[in-house]
Amino acid sequence: MARFSIDGRLRMDIGGLAQTSGAILVAAAWRLLGAGALWLVGRRLITFALRVLRSALAREQFDPTLARYFQTGLNIILNVALVVAILGFFGVETTRVLTRRASSTSSRSSSVPRTG
Repeated sequence: MARFSIDGRLRMDIGGLAQTSGAILVAAAWRLLGAGALWLVGRRLITFALRVLRSALAREQFDPTLARYFQTGLNIILNVALVVAILGFFGVETTRVLTRRASSTSSRSSSVPRTG
């Protein structure tokens, strides 16, 4: 982008800078739109799965308290999967982050002496 002229002064290529930044902004906008679409479709699928679980448990006359626990658990699992999918869409390696976090937590807990 920056170039030196014959007299030694630094000159900016404004046209090239605008073209490059425009291409980057368009690519980022498409990624954001794709992530938004992924989020909308994912939320619809999660709502559908929860509705199917709710109706199946009601049909079997399952205990309402346990049914609510299952629905909440499924909701949490599916939302975490959706967030991981969206982060993966942006190129974030969530498995590496999660394994590092788990290994640091387990190494910290194993270094604590046990009493009793």
